[in-house]
Amino acid sequence: MMKKLNDIKLLIFDIDGTILIQDENTVTPNVKKALNQAKENGYEVMIATGRHFRFIPQELLDDVDANYLVTVNGGCLVDKNGKVLKQHPMDQEELEKLVKLCDKSGVAIAFKCKDDIVVYTYYDMFVEGYVGLNSPFAKLLVDDTKNRNYHKTIGPALGAFLIGDHPTIHKMQDEFPKFTFARSHAVGYDVFMNETTKGSTVESFLYDNGFTWDNAITFGDAGNDIDMIKRASIGIALGNAPHYVQKEADFVSDTVENDGVVQALKHFKII
Repeated sequence: MMKKLNDIKLLIFDIDGTILIQDENTVTPNVKKALNQAKENGYEVMIATGRHFRFIPQELLDDVDANYLVTVNGGCLVDKNGKVLKQHPMDQEELEKLVKLCDKSGVAIAFKCKDDIVVYTYYDMFVEGYVGLNSPFAKLLVDDTKNRNYHKTIGPALGAFLIGDHPTIHKMQDEFPKFTFARSHAVGYDVFMNETTKGSTVESFLYDNGFTWDNAITFGDAGNDIDMIKRASIGIALGNAPHYVQKEADFVSDTVENDGVVQALKHFKII
């Protein structure tokens, strides 16, 4: 969109592949310094991620120090302490159909709910692919592969995540026209409602707080970032983003490994 830089008030960052290098627990010192400088210059920093709040490392939360976070690909809006401010449940009946198809197809699926990520098929496969069997986050994954009723008894699913063979998952998409399947992980896909995205929940936050998209810059690297990249006054893709993401951006920076967000912030004279 490329509106006036003087109107920018809010900087919205994806986490993985944007400000966080794979297998790290927090941002680089250069990114931390840049974010702090942006705040000192009067800009608000916000996170928009596919992650569940409980799966964001505390060190990263402390270093970024965002007051608000859009999580679960727009399924949830939380404050800096994880308090849920808004949530957007998925179509539960369609999800139950997806679970059956995943079970039949050898694909692991988990639901991202308000308080937990709950695995419904192939628990060990999901844990290994999502966080690693030895990760401290592994113990946070709830095993409901036997009963598959968490979404009915405790709380609805706000998003889903699939791990499995990419061609198999890709074929599933045609059977679920209400859902968006976005490859956002080396071995998996985020699944969310077409109308509920990072962009839609950020937009609701903007309008509730007296802002518009003219006041925002977004930063991302994956398919689940495209909507907010397209809506923002300035949408920035990292150099490690696939071509189909980069082509939707107003500006393509360097890679996450080379502190691409820092270079973009300097380019637009935010810092």
